[in-house]
Amino acid sequence: MKYTVAFCKRVYPGDHECVISKGVPTASEVGLCDGFEAAHVFPPSHHQIWIDKGFDGLISVKLKSGEAMINSVKNAVLLRDVTNHA
Repeated sequence: MKYTVAFCKRVYPGDHECVISKGVPTASEVGLCDGFEAAHVFPPSHHQIWIDKGFDGLISVKLKSGEAMINSVKNAVLLRDVTNHA
């Protein structure tokens, strides 16, 4: 699933590299997140389970007013987009 560039830019400062391959974005990739994607660890499609299990309470990062805690950078990882690196 593709996430927005804005979400990728929010995740990048915390990860700085693909959490699996340890690949590091080049300077040009950092600006646009080209070749990298930010992915939720706990998928937004299961938001109700997230709430039922009380995971909202585990996120201490302040979000924009009205934004769901499941969209926190604490629930995300930076991954190299392998489709661009065949």
